[in-house]
Amino acid sequence: MITIRSKIVAKRDGQYTRIVFEDLNREPTDDLKYVTVVLLPNWNYNESLDIGETGYLQFESVSAGVTKWFDREIQDFKVYNYDANYFINFIKQKEINNMKEFNFN
Repeated sequence: MITIRSKIVAKRDGQYTRIVFEDLNREPTDDLKYVTVVLLPNWNYNESLDIGETGYLQFESVSAGVTKWFDREIQDFKVYNYDANYFINFIKQKEINNMKEFNFN
């Protein structure tokens, strides 16, 4: 699994939602500055993913015919059919709290 600090820059909804993330830790000329991930239809991700949001993207890069996944129905592993970066999670970045004191009354 790969985790990057990123920003959502484009999104195409559908059965297989595709989302483009900008890696905020890379130089603008870097070939890996943008990553496209696929959100699978059976991945019940209930939070909104809106363009402009920043946070930490977790994804898995898979190779067709090589990388395996566990199929609960047949209780065995299967290989992925397509090369892709599959969405795992997106943890939204919160504002940094700059308070100097915390009062726990």
